[in-house]
Amino acid sequence: MSLRLIYPPQTDPTAPDVELIDLAARVCAMGGHLLDANQLAFRRFLSGSHAAARRALLEEKLADVTTDKGLLNGDHAYGYYRLLRSKLLQSDLSEEDAGHMLSALLQQDASPRRQDVLRQDIERRLEVGIAPYYGQLRLNDLTAVHSTEVSSDLRAVCEDQSFPYHDFWRDLIGRVGPQASETWLVWLDADQQLLPAMSLLKALSEFSAHGEDLPHLVFCGPVSPSLNKAKKCGALPDVPVEILPDKSSVMAKLADADIGVSRHHWVSAVGCFTLQGPAVPFLRVTASPESNHAFHSMLASGALDETSVRLLFVAPSTPDTLMDLAGLLAVKESEWSATLGFGRTLSREVAQRLAHAGLSSLMFEVKGFAGWADEPSAQEGLLASWRAAKQAGLYVSLTLVYGFPQDTASSFERFISFLEKNRDEIDQILRLKLYRVPIGSPAHRAPEDFGILELMDPGNADLPRTLHFRSETGLNSENFFQTAAELAPRLKLRDNDLPPSPLHADEGRPNAVQIPEKTKSGVTAEFGDNMKVTKAPGVRLVQTQFDYRALDDLYGDFRPRPNTPPPQPTNVAAKKAWLAYNADNGRIVNLSDVLGGLLSKAEEPSSLKDLTGSFPPAAREKIELALKKLMEHGLLVPEEQAAYISV
Repeated sequence: MSLRLIYPPQTDPTAPDVELIDLAARVCAMGGHLLDANQLAFRRFLSGSHAAARRALLEEKLADVTTDKGLLNGDHAYGYYRLLRSKLLQSDLSEEDAGHMLSALLQQDASPRRQDVLRQDIERRLEVGIAPYYGQLRLNDLTAVHSTEVSSDLRAVCEDQSFPYHDFWRDLIGRVGPQASETWLVWLDADQQLLPAMSLLKALSEFSAHGEDLPHLVFCGPVSPSLNKAKKCGALPDVPVEILPDKSSVMAKLADADIGVSRHHWVSAVGCFTLQGPAVPFLRVTASPESNHAFHSMLASGALDETSVRLLFVAPSTPDTLMDLAGLLAVKESEWSATLGFGRTLSREVAQRLAHAGLSSLMFEVKGFAGWADEPSAQEGLLASWRAAKQAGLYVSLTLVYGFPQDTASSFERFISFLEKNRDEIDQILRLKLYRVPIGSPAHRAPEDFGILELMDPGNADLPRTLHFRSETGLNSENFFQTAAELAPRLKLRDNDLPPSPLHADEGRPNAVQIPEKTKSGVTAEFGDNMKVTKAPGVRLVQTQFDYRALDDLYGDFRPRPNTPPPQPTNVAAKKAWLAYNADNGRIVNLSDVLGGLLSKAEEPSSLKDLTGSFPPAAREKIELALKKLMEHGLLVPEEQAAYISV
């Protein structure tokens, strides 16, 4: 029997799971083949030609949305927002290979500024290339909105001919040439893979319709049961599929669970599923490290000594568990990252010992002060732990969870104020998660024990994994998204907080040196009419009929929920808005019609007299202040500075 292990796209090629590597090593030991479709899709979707095609499709879809009618619904508003961004970012898409960029990003000796620029580029390319508009992937984990809760979403993927993965799978299937004698193992370990997996099944159904024999399909991994539910709901294409929930059931199915895996097989699997380059790649350990057989097997075999990978322990751990890990990994002499569970504190001594054993980054799981009888003590414990970690040289990041049944609006307000006051004690806020009750959890079985008055009927959500609830404190979890959207701007206190991309690169050990803001132009309070200025290199302009700031507030950090009301258009007859993209710092600035017009005139060096001459004398003072504003944004620079600005 010929085996092929396929890893569908999930937009994060930087840190494969140890369980995937373990299964891959066993497939290698059985003489099978490995196919990382995730990396292949990553490179394909970040190509300039693909992004251009997505932009053309957006323009076609929005062609009927005239300025008379305005934006008809939230989907149109989001599509318009993506189109504006793609017009600004288009020329960036083909400069470097994405894999090379990621490798450079993860280099330890890269300067902080270089790391930041690369990270911005990767996130922009992911945004434009892989998530072109609402209704396709919905990948941002800030919202905790998963695409697998309604089978109609999965069916829609098969019906939507424009879905970007259809052509990807058709081309890949044509190159691989599947045969009936093969078994394809498709590993699903992330929600983001479900829509691409549906697209794979559609491509295979088309392949079968042409009279070709299909391989035996086995979907496996922790997320695969969602497809099993979809199968019952009639959302799967008519393709024979076997769905197994875990790796052990897969090996039992193959009747070869005891096959010997050599160090060479481990190394081959790691090499296939991690980005190759000068950087040291990550492996994620999602299960608890003490019970993860794959991790201990790799460690015992010595394979980790030959692969030079870093380990990222995602499951929340106790200080004792981290100390056990330190004992296991101390001899390996390589860096690793981990998560400290909610309610745990870290002493200075333990932090020092962990750092000495190679721990480089520690993520704190923080759930506000829900459940704490003494808030001041909770605050004190958090601060002491952060300070102990930073004094030991660890990179300190936070994952925040909002919406526990014990929460109230006032308690979370106090928590955010606490974070704002003590922001210098941490390096980064990674994400804000929203809590709902997982089906089968203790809160689902005995809601009254958790302060839950009512669990909501999921309605037409026929594939639910979580349920909304109403708590004794008055919270209704159906309102969590709106509350989180209002709170998030206060949490995003630095540019690297709440990154919009699902990339895990920030969870390694980024250089904690604060990146200085771009030096301002240094324009003095007075300047002569003959002083010449020019648009800064790399600044591009797009004119738009809608208020981009309103669009960005809605969609810049969050995927929109269904029925999100669109922003109101500006009075098109009276004025138009401008967008300026500054490639030097990756920012998009919303400009008034006057400021955008002035900047568009400065394509060539122009004197202030040239720029302000068309305005009446009484308005020139305001115009000069507007020009200073452009300079402060780094969009307009004195002529002599233009040659020294790096793009």
